[in-house]
Amino acid sequence: MREEEAFSEAIGALYDCILDPARWTSALERLSRYVGGSSALLFHQDHRSRTGGFLQSYNADPEWTRLYFEKYVQLNPVLPLTAFMDVGSSTSMSRVMDMDEYRRTRFYNEWAAPQNFHDVVVTVLAKSASAVGMFGVTRFQDEGLAGEDEIRRMQLVSPHVRRAVTIARLFDGVREQGVALTSTFDAMSDAVWLLDTSGGVLFGNAASQALTTEGGPVARASGGRFVFRDGGATEALNHALRHLDGGGTVGEIAVTSPDDRPFIAYLVSLLSKGIVAAPTGAAAALFLRPVVADEIPPMQALAQLYGLTPREFQVFTGLLQFGGVPEVARNFGLSATTVRSHLQSIFDKTGVRSQSDLARLAASSVPPVASR
Repeated sequence: MREEEAFSEAIGALYDCILDPARWTSALERLSRYVGGSSALLFHQDHRSRTGGFLQSYNADPEWTRLYFEKYVQLNPVLPLTAFMDVGSSTSMSRVMDMDEYRRTRFYNEWAAPQNFHDVVVTVLAKSASAVGMFGVTRFQDEGLAGEDEIRRMQLVSPHVRRAVTIARLFDGVREQGVALTSTFDAMSDAVWLLDTSGGVLFGNAASQALTTEGGPVARASGGRFVFRDGGATEALNHALRHLDGGGTVGEIAVTSPDDRPFIAYLVSLLSKGIVAAPTGAAAALFLRPVVADEIPPMQALAQLYGLTPREFQVFTGLLQFGGVPEVARNFGLSATTVRSHLQSIFDKTGVRSQSDLARLAASSVPPVASR
């Protein structure tokens, strides 16, 4: 099968999950094969508390998955490095970590190796102050390490996975009549609306409310049809709504607010395989986001403020998690000398002189409200 056909089939199967959640396993199988792997997982994890959970999976042993989130997520040497990844970015484990070091870790020897896991290609779907939602495709030993093609294909499917997961959570919320959306969706900065075929607004998330204020890009998003303040953008939206021929993105619209801030809107059709309208009456989901970088999470901001390298940040968080140089060395497969060298560099950059001072510095980056 040609790559274009495989991509089209995988994305079509992905958006079918919005209306039929039972299709997630089949969709993840297609995505896994397209990216270039043998197993796939939708999951979230917190690099501060080192906890997490999975949403959907394909060819992932339930017992090993349970053990990961109960025990081995705390030993995952790659977890701190996800703080440096932006939403929508994709990479592989072999790109961000020395594989010889990785194979010396407890995480590899006790959890990854017994399952024949060799490498994983990941993309960031959502991000909050300390948590990250991700989609990963695992490659087994006989498939080798991931290369440019696998990362490129993951980058192509990333925005579609992100939108499908978000819309699925929106549908869960609508069906349950106001039940809170999942933490992954709550962490998103995108404004999202569910629209019917005429542009009528059926639902808007919390982030959408701020964009209807004076000076915002949206003139009306409740009590009638959706209207941008930018007339050209409204015309483009209405045109796209009239051409909802099937699942997937049917329009990307440039939007300008009255104060000249640029935004980009994505219209995603919820109609598929001859379905005239979704059960809720929604025909499309509209995503709107400013063309600026998202706010940097506090711990990542701390790392960037002091110019810590990814490895120094890994050692920093490892000290907070495990408590000492020998423990960090043992769990991350590093020598104690290497850890001490990175620790000295961290001291020099941050201006502190002890691990207890580092702990206080980390505590100062924690926001005054609980992470969601």
